[in-house]
Amino acid sequence: MKLKIGFGEGGIKGFFVRHVEKLIFGVVILLVVSFVYSSATQEGISMSETPEKLKSEAQLARGHITENSWRALEPERVKKVGNYPARAEEIRTPIRDDQYAPDRPLLQRDVIPPHQKRRDPELFPPVKVEATGGVFSVAWRLTKPDDAYASDKDAVAAPVEAPKPKKPKKDRRRQMYGEEGYDMYSSEEMMGSTGSESYMSEGSGEGMYGSTTTVGARKVSNFFLEHYVKGFPGRMAAGGALRGMVVPRSFGVVAVTALVPYERQWDEYERALAEAQGYSPAADVPRYLYYMAERAEVTDDPDAPLTWKPVSNTKFALQQAMQFGGFPKEVADPNYVMPNILTMPIPPVLLKPYESMALHSEVPKLELRPTTLAAGTPGTTPELAPDATPGETGDLSHGLPQLPKMAPGMGTSGYEGYGATGMPPGMGASGYGEEGYGMYGSESSMEYGSSGYGGMPGQVRRPVAKHLMVRFFDLTAEVGKSYRYRVSVLLEDPNRPQNPQAEPNRRILEQTVVARLTKIEAEDLDYQKRTNTPRRTFYVQTGWSEPSAVVKLQGNDGYLAGAVTPGRFIKLAKPGERGPEVQITETAGKMVVVAWDRRRAVEVPAERDVRRGAFLNFTQDADVMHPLTTQLKTIAQFSFASNGLVLDLRGGDPLIEDVIGDAKSGERKKLATPGEFMVVDAAGNLVVCNEIDDTEEYRRLMFIEEAAQVPMSSGMGYESGSDMNYEYEGGYFGP
Repeated sequence: MKLKIGFGEGGIKGFFVRHVEKLIFGVVILLVVSFVYSSATQEGISMSETPEKLKSEAQLARGHITENSWRALEPERVKKVGNYPARAEEIRTPIRDDQYAPDRPLLQRDVIPPHQKRRDPELFPPVKVEATGGVFSVAWRLTKPDDAYASDKDAVAAPVEAPKPKKPKKDRRRQMYGEEGYDMYSSEEMMGSTGSESYMSEGSGEGMYGSTTTVGARKVSNFFLEHYVKGFPGRMAAGGALRGMVVPRSFGVVAVTALVPYERQWDEYERALAEAQGYSPAADVPRYLYYMAERAEVTDDPDAPLTWKPVSNTKFALQQAMQFGGFPKEVADPNYVMPNILTMPIPPVLLKPYESMALHSEVPKLELRPTTLAAGTPGTTPELAPDATPGETGDLSHGLPQLPKMAPGMGTSGYEGYGATGMPPGMGASGYGEEGYGMYGSESSMEYGSSGYGGMPGQVRRPVAKHLMVRFFDLTAEVGKSYRYRVSVLLEDPNRPQNPQAEPNRRILEQTVVARLTKIEAEDLDYQKRTNTPRRTFYVQTGWSEPSAVVKLQGNDGYLAGAVTPGRFIKLAKPGERGPEVQITETAGKMVVVAWDRRRAVEVPAERDVRRGAFLNFTQDADVMHPLTTQLKTIAQFSFASNGLVLDLRGGDPLIEDVIGDAKSGERKKLATPGEFMVVDAAGNLVVCNEIDDTEEYRRLMFIEEAAQVPMSSGMGYESGSDMNYEYEGGYFGP
């Protein structure tokens, strides 16, 4: 039986309609009861709580809210980063632009960063060291005047008989128009051009038609200077030469050149670092900083070991260059040179060509361009002792050595177009213009955008040249000695660069590299403790090159062959009959004996008439050319002590029956065999001289000029005691 609940009329809906007021009243009563109960159970204010206590507790709570507690919480809340730049470099994953080169297919490009650790690239030493030497006159800058030519007089030209003047022609126009009708050709004006004054020879003391003899300073023509006088133009330092501050100085010079395998080194850097972590295309390239050179003297014993001693480095060579009386133009292709770092300045060699000694056999020559000339002024660098030698190593801890900035007007022709270290042609100080800076400028730059790098600063391109040229000049070599040379170069360490901020994190380096750098840091720290001077070793050194071939320094003393006059013979038999011949005159010839004057730094020649058995020791006056001013000077009673002996001579015999005639002068000469001389020198060597081979040198040293050339009698050129004149198109100081 089921219990049934009845809701009355209308069901459950009618029930709620009839009793809704009662339900609401019941809910309200329950809420009131719950509120009363909850308030009764709440803890009230104790009777011990006074207003003062409540106020102090409120202030304490306010203090807790406003107090800064960050310093106490900072160690727990903030994580310290030891080296933020290194951390930032570590977490940064740069986009490798070399993976997007147009020569690589898209599917072959790497999308995963490299995980190979950085290692040390192999370093390649210089190769093919070449050395050549000789004794040269070099323009040298002094701090005190020292003119070796001060006591020498100007060379005097041989007396020349002046031609007799022609009679002035009569003025037919005056006869035609008469004295009164032709004022234009007055007698006074005619005297200015054709009168007796034009025939008066200054200082001659003769009348209008008197015979005169002109004697003056001996000079050479512009043709002679252009044809025979080579080397650094002395006119660029002539101003200092007149004051005795720039002088020609004698040096035994050995020019040493070598090739740095630049392209091969570049490829090695790419092979070692391009696929490693932290690779930077702009930074991970070979940067050459320095060169070092050693010299060993070679003895006659072929089994004797070579003793290598320092002879030059970048710093030493640049200090030495500050005493040069000027800088010749660069002759090498700029893609092969690195001025101020590997390629050192060319000494201002006087009177002799320097191009061959400034080039390696595998380095192309650059076409020279005209430059702006500057007069020389004295410098302030103390004179370098001839026996000065560089240190064992170069200390680069304070930066790279640079050629200091020179004062305006110091007479440098410079490496044309070159600027500061590592800067491309045309950038920085160029050695020209109004500033008058030195050859290489003075501003240091670590941007290697030129000198074989093939780009402007900030741009990284592959090498343009396969090699870079190391070049320096040993000015301490001695005549008669033999030497060999070897070269090493320094590069910036790619894993420990000069800038500490660019140093790679140790975690991306191979363990061998870490061990090497740890040892270097320990050595630098020990050095700092001992000397109280900070040091950072940021370079690595290549091995030494293979030694050069033996170079022996030869002096300039020697002999030159001239013409030979054969002896005369007469027949003892009657004309038309056969019979013996008797020599009535001995065969004679002309020779030039050349001695080197170390004090004046010049070749001193003397022409002599010699026969068989002539001993070539004598004393006589000799004319020489001042290496800087090209003025001819006479050295009185110069002692020629060559210790040579003429053994034999021949030549002068007619070659053909015909004669050679000069169309202008009508002079006719027979063509004869050239003169040949056999001489024993001071060392016992047999020397054979030939007139044909020695013609050019004979003419140069004896100042023999072409007959067709106009002599320097017109006043052009350098006069003793007069100002230099740069206006003439020719002469001693012409272009």
